[in-house]
Amino acid sequence: MASIQMMIVCIVVVSALMIVPSFSVEAPLRNPVESVVAPPPAFFDYVETCAEKFGTKCPEIGDLLTGKNNIVSEDCCSAIVNIGKQCHDALLTVLLQMDNFKQFSSIISQRDAWLWNYCANRSTKTA
Repeated sequence: MASIQMMIVCIVVVSALMIVPSFSVEAPLRNPVESVVAPPPAFFDYVETCAEKFGTKCPEIGDLLTGKNNIVSEDCCSAIVNIGKQCHDALLTVLLQMDNFKQFSSIISQRDAWLWNYCANRSTKTA
């Protein structure tokens, strides 16, 4: 008798579990563009300062980051290291948002890590 009651309880529980999800309400899908939060204005001031510090010592940076060039000049490495990792990352963040570089985003991310490490190691060897 107890086994029949257990079987009935199991059937009721399984049925309830199958019915409850059909009454749930799905959360509305968010537009990913709407959920992106714009950086504060201070970020752009910071990036502008970083760009000024970086200067024009590394015109080959775009080609280096996209993999079109693998030769890094001493001036370029020096400029990259001298602005510091935080400035370098901020400049990269802005670069990746530019239409000209969006198509290269995965390559740039990989090459950026290589470029920073290469220049940082090179600068410690010459120091």
